[in-house]
Amino acid sequence: MAPLGRPCGGIAPIDVCGGRTVSSGIRDKWTPAVLPANPEAAPQGHRLVGDGGKLYAIDLDLRGADLSGGNFSESWFTEALLSEVPLVGTDFYRADLEGADLSGADLTESCLVRANLDETTLRLARLDHANMVKASLHSVGASGASFQGARLMDTSLGGVDLRGADLSGAVASETILRARVWMGRPEFTASQAQCLAL
Repeated sequence: MAPLGRPCGGIAPIDVCGGRTVSSGIRDKWTPAVLPANPEAAPQGHRLVGDGGKLYAIDLDLRGADLSGGNFSESWFTEALLSEVPLVGTDFYRADLEGADLSGADLTESCLVRANLDETTLRLARLDHANMVKASLHSVGASGASFQGARLMDTSLGGVDLRGADLSGAVASETILRARVWMGRPEFTASQAQCLAL
């Protein structure tokens, strides 16, 4: 096991996404590729266009949208339905996604630094090369999810179902496993497992 305070593989657990320090105060103009199909989400549709404000998408059905590349840092997606939604390269820095359904969503290369993912459904989601430094994942269903090359440093996992998950190439130094984490036969190397702070 790697000693505490020393990153595995020489990668430090810093709050950087895409080579830049994350900040909710810097937002570029952005428009979603596809708006949500659900008419109840329409009143929030103008907020999906990068206007610099936080998004309050609490309990909204956003299925059918393509939100790839959006900046939703410090926004609220509590209990939102995002299953099968493309979210490639999306910025969720310090966002609240508690209880959200992200099953089958594509979060490849997304920024989830310090995000609250407690009680989310990540079953069959793709989180390949996602930056999840200091994220919180408690009571999460992530069976069959792909975390290939994900940065899970200093991440808090508790009651997470990782059965059938692919963690190959993931960096998990100083990750805290609390309570029970169901791993079954996750796909990651012994050297990566040694990076977990058990």
